[in-house]
Amino acid sequence: MQAFVLTLKNYRCFTDEHPLRLEIGEGFTALIGPNNSGKSSALRMIYELRHLWQPLRDRLPEWFARPEFGFGGGSIQDADDIFTNLNGRDIVIEFEFPEAPPDNYPYLSKLIVTFPRGRWGVARSMFFVRQGDNEQALPAGPCNYSERGISHASVGEMDTVSFRDAMAALSDSLYIGAFRNAINQGAGQYYDINVGTGFVSLWNSWKVGSTKANMDKTLSVTKTIQDLFGFDSLEINAHANDQNLVVVVNGRSYLLNELGSGLAQFIIVLGNVAIRAPALILVDEPELNLHPSLQQKFLLQLASYASQGTIYATHSLGLARSTSANIYSFQSRAGVSHVHRFEATPGFGELMGEMGFSSYRELGYDRVLLVEGVTDAPVYREFLRKLKADHKVLVIPLGGNQLARGDVEHELQELKRLSDKVFALVDSERVSEDKAPCNQRIGFKSACEAVGIPVLLTERRATENYLADRAIKRLYGPSQREFLPFESRTDVGPCWKKGDNWKIAAEMNLEEILATDAGKFLREQVVNS
Repeated sequence: MQAFVLTLKNYRCFTDEHPLRLEIGEGFTALIGPNNSGKSSALRMIYELRHLWQPLRDRLPEWFARPEFGFGGGSIQDADDIFTNLNGRDIVIEFEFPEAPPDNYPYLSKLIVTFPRGRWGVARSMFFVRQGDNEQALPAGPCNYSERGISHASVGEMDTVSFRDAMAALSDSLYIGAFRNAINQGAGQYYDINVGTGFVSLWNSWKVGSTKANMDKTLSVTKTIQDLFGFDSLEINAHANDQNLVVVVNGRSYLLNELGSGLAQFIIVLGNVAIRAPALILVDEPELNLHPSLQQKFLLQLASYASQGTIYATHSLGLARSTSANIYSFQSRAGVSHVHRFEATPGFGELMGEMGFSSYRELGYDRVLLVEGVTDAPVYREFLRKLKADHKVLVIPLGGNQLARGDVEHELQELKRLSDKVFALVDSERVSEDKAPCNQRIGFKSACEAVGIPVLLTERRATENYLADRAIKRLYGPSQREFLPFESRTDVGPCWKKGDNWKIAAEMNLEEILATDAGKFLREQVVNS
């Protein structure tokens, strides 16, 4: 799925003066902010309008042919609830697809859908086609499917792959609300997840009464939870009365509702998500009921079941910065949500202190490690775990050249307000042993030295060049190999996904880590300082 931009106006707390504008793509997108700032409304919009995404993907000729199109009411009981009460105007959703096909072919670049107030279930659409620098609105008229997408009577054939992929991902989304650990009497559905006896029946049917592939999924979820919680053994079975789950932990049996809410959440949510395997996961407050040491693990494991991406709303800036390069801040002013790219939010350091690190400090975290990118953060968390220091070091990605460059002394000074122990370990991007690091990293090193932050520019090219061959082959077999010190992904490919680097890091042993300059820096500077 190519990344696209979604803009939403006059829906709940978002107005046309202050619309919601998000870039949605693969990987993690984090929405941070206090309560009642609009984070959950942004997530729920994708869920509430799901009945719109499917016909947009599958019935494009009908949308082109008519300026208005009926799509039904979906799950919304009272349409007045979703129209903002701050003005009397219509809801408008815009989709923009900025990336053109590689052959500069005409493509569907924008869609504007308007929902007239007082006429819920009807939509007006306007499509735009782009070729090169020329973009034009398409008049309503007949069209047909073609090899590249759609052939329109007035402009000819156009590519619709990015548009259809986006609608497919939105329609195949799974929404996980904030209250998600209930096992109670009676079957139930909480948004998209089964709870209560509904989940018990679902789990039992997959574990003992379904296909071998489905049984393997339940075993995989069980093994994942066992490893994450550090149990020697774990079994999850339906009770004989089909009203509860029996969880056998280290040889002792418990009913699920006798265990902590954190473990119950892992079982219910991971069970639902693994069975469904959606394209896009939407999760509200993934940190809920979980110790900080489990929050990131829970989120990473959730994301492993999504084929496209994960969007989550959180109060934890530490969690957002440790997993997501794409972060948006939400603030409420007089009932209106104001949404910004995180890096454009005023009071950067103050926001980080209030929403992230202060809560970690209370739990023993006393230092910060800055790393280059979002996929690097979980790798270095695994390295720190092997050094028995992951409980005291908060790992924050810099977002590549967003902050890992020169002229960022002010931003680094703001970060130093979090702790008097801040360190940086970033990729050098060196292309050979006799070449210097790239200019952005040289500038970043100078900025760190200017504000007193110990910094390592890696001897090898990037984080992937530090992953051990033994661990790679253990996970992916003999066909895969380690990166040589200055190789890039294009030199080695095809290989594992960049987002799976942390899984290899988890398989590495301490000796493999300490044999590198990165491992020595972590031990001598970050851990033992």
